[in-house]
Amino acid sequence: MRFVEFALEAPDAKSVRLAASFNGFDPASLSLTREGKGPWQTLVPLPPGRYEYAFEVDGRWLPDPDGPAGGRRAGKPVSVKVVR
Repeated sequence: MRFVEFALEAPDAKSVRLAASFNGFDPASLSLTREGKGPWQTLVPLPPGRYEYAFEVDGRWLPDPDGPAGGRRAGKPVSVKVVR
């Protein structure tokens, strides 16, 4: 198990959530936080594997602009993160 960081620069956002294969793509289950004007971020304990994810920024779906593309999930673009 490793703690994996998910982070997003979204200075004007009011809320950022994480929808991922490890949480059933339910963005309501995992909110990111930020300190001051820094990036939105969270640490998630994950076993090794391949995980698809996207952010929900103020209700809008957004794949990670800094992460590798992972295809589509339910017609929406996702990013992929591999945990070793």
